[in-house]
This record gives sequence, structure tokens and C-alpha cells, in this order.
Amino acid sequence: MFVSPPTAAPRPLPADAAVGQAVRPTISFTATSYNTVGEAYEWTDRRRMSDDKLACIIHDPNVEVHVLYVARCPLATSNLTSGSSSRLKLPIFG
Repeated sequence: MFVSPPTAAPRPLPADAAVGQAVRPTISFTATSYNTVGEAYEWTDRRRMSDDKLACIIHDPNVEVHVLYVARCPLATSNLTSGSSSRLKLPIFG
């Protein structure tokens, strides 16, 4: 948990990189990016979920799915969850 914001400026993305929000991503997109990114980290919980349960998570209005692409391939994914508190949760990042 960060106590104060970083003081250094963030490094710029490489020219062939882009970050975008996946608005109402499909189950197949989510599964593919989750498997591609999470394989090295042995992510398994969402692989075992039913499609209906996964859809409830990724289509929740309080959840934002963001993807980092490098050379047009998904390299990282994150889910940002907001709620009634002033805190933002980052349950998935890789």
C-alpha cells in the first residue's frame, strides 16, 4: 500500500505499447487475456469459474478492466474495483 504518491515521473510507454479500457469485455477475451498474462503467475481462480460468475465480475458497474498491449498483444491486465468507500481495489494485476 502506498502511503504517499511517488516523487519520480513515470516512464513513458514504448512506442508500440498502449493501455486501454475493455468496456464490457467478452468472456472469451477475458479468458484469453487472463490465461495469456496469468499463465506465468499460475493464476487459476478465474479459470475454474463458470462463465456466468465471470460475467458478473467483469460486467459489474464498479469494475474496470484495463489491458496493456505491446505490439498489439495483451501483455498485462488489471481489474480496478471501486465501491462505496473512497478506496480503489486492484484485485488483478499482471
